Amino acid sequence: MIKEKIDSKFLYGKIAGCLLGGALGDALGYEVEFDEWDEIRKRFGEKGIRRPELHKNRAVFSDDTQMTLFTLEGMIIGYWRANAKGIGAPVEVYVWQSYLSWLKSQGIEPENNIYGFDSISELLKNDEIHARRAPGRTCISALSSGEMGKIEKPLNQSKGCGGVMRTAPLGFMKMYGNPIVNGARTAAITHGHPLGYLPAGILSGIVYQCIYENKDGKSLQAIIEQVIQETAELFPEQASYMEELDGLLHIAMDLATSDIDDLEAINELGEGWVGDEALAIAVYSCLKYPHAYQMKQALICAANHSGDSDSTAAIAGNILGAYHGLDALDMRWVYQLQLRQLIMEYARRTVEVILWKEYRLDEECDCVIARTDDFMKKYEVVMDIISRDQMLRNRCAQYHISEDENHEYLFDALFDSFYRDVCYLRNHSYFYGNPANRQPHRTDLPKWKEMFECMETLIKMIDSDYEGKFISAAIASGRVHNRISQYLNARYSKEQEKKPDTAVQKTVVKGRSRERKKLCLDDQRIWFLSTFFDANGNVEKYSLDQETASDSHYEFKDAASIRKKISQPGDDELSFGELLRRYTLENGGWKTLDLIRPYITAQFHYD
Repeated sequence: MIKEKIDSKFLYGKIAGCLLGGALGDALGYEVEFDEWDEIRKRFGEKGIRRPELHKNRAVFSDDTQMTLFTLEGMIIGYWRANAKGIGAPVEVYVWQSYLSWLKSQGIEPENNIYGFDSISELLKNDEIHARRAPGRTCISALSSGEMGKIEKPLNQSKGCGGVMRTAPLGFMKMYGNPIVNGARTAAITHGHPLGYLPAGILSGIVYQCIYENKDGKSLQAIIEQVIQETAELFPEQASYMEELDGLLHIAMDLATSDIDDLEAINELGEGWVGDEALAIAVYSCLKYPHAYQMKQALICAANHSGDSDSTAAIAGNILGAYHGLDALDMRWVYQLQLRQLIMEYARRTVEVILWKEYRLDEECDCVIARTDDFMKKYEVVMDIISRDQMLRNRCAQYHISEDENHEYLFDALFDSFYRDVCYLRNHSYFYGNPANRQPHRTDLPKWKEMFECMETLIKMIDSDYEGKFISAAIASGRVHNRISQYLNARYSKEQEKKPDTAVQKTVVKGRSRERKKLCLDDQRIWFLSTFFDANGNVEKYSLDQETASDSHYEFKDAASIRKKISQPGDDELSFGELLRRYTLENGGWKTLDLIRPYITAQFHYD
């Protein structure tokens, strides 16, 4: 049997997007979780809270994200434990044990930690995880009981949202069986009412569909409707509750296509303190703002109401993060998020488990083994380019970077994180010891010190104008070299604004002299006309370059025909370049490109 190769980059992007998206929504809503709308508006303005509030320069999340991470850690520990022993328990057993570790982080000693997960929990070793951030009373009381709640034997009849807000990771892995059932059973550990655990199953199912079953690009609404139907089929004994939940979710879908105000729509769905309402508010927000570029607006929508703001926004972030992946997140928000590196590390570990299961343990698999660390190549590309590209090194070196341009969130995320990530994800194959020491492990890494210095300079240059989106786009596109070149070209152009618009360069090509004259065509310094002369001084060709937007070159000839189209009375003394500059200033660069398009003899476009 030949399995389809798993794309580890894609998988990591979806899982990390889901985890980070949920954490960002949680951090955004946590600040206003217990505030009425009037108070939110009084604190943050008429539109409510628009970005995560920072505490000691970090956006902090609540128990929602804490328990989500413990859910995932339980799944990972359970898998490796079952793999080592050859026999394993249902996934909810391992997650329950992991929740007991979380309970310990809240200062409460669990009564029944049969596997002793707290001794091997990496999360529990992190001091920040021990912060008590308004944990749900139902979760605390159920876990403190020493018993594990089950659908068949519930501990209570709570339908609070504390069950659904933590179950997104059950959609990450195929090996544990049906994610809808697993999500519901995991929520039932603490929440015994069907409307407490059924929404959790639906969330896990949505996440699973977004990651594994959406190759044809189904709409998010189609995915949600499919999962609702599957959930009803899996839990026929809860038909009446599923009918109630189905009705509320379809009201949310209808509201999302209406012109009703967001706050008014959310008020129709409830406040989100219970599971069905929390999921409905998240579904409304996701479908009202379904596109990748709208993800931030979806989180803002889900957080701004008089209810359980952190849970509704966290669930919305889980869904859209899984649907669109890591690229949809605002990187500036991500870089400000507490424990973001820990979250990304758990995303990596999840990918590692999945790849191990799908490849290392399947002798019949004939595919090329997908490498877990493949997504880390984004760093290698940057290092490789800076080490070998003399032009980039020179351009980096010529700028003096002032303190106000060194934005801490970018520097920390892209420079310091580089060492930690490479050490962690490459098992110290490049470096050893404390990453801050910057000690090379491989002596064949060329000019490592110079590379680090250039990289540091480059990152400091990427200022607030990009708001984190420069690197996000670079990583997302896999074209880091072009993105860096664009940035440096744009900055280089700004440096040249004090100089004349024309410049002459002489080079030797195949033993003969060639002269190149460059003319800026518009005030925004985007479009440039280059004129190439041969050794006899005759025009050889022209090139229209869009240098500050992308690396594009349109070579063309027949200036006479173009001149004839744009000339006006009295233009006989103007050069072709001057005519084209006037035309561009009046009509814009794209109109100029349309003008010369019929005369293009060669085109090069790299973006």
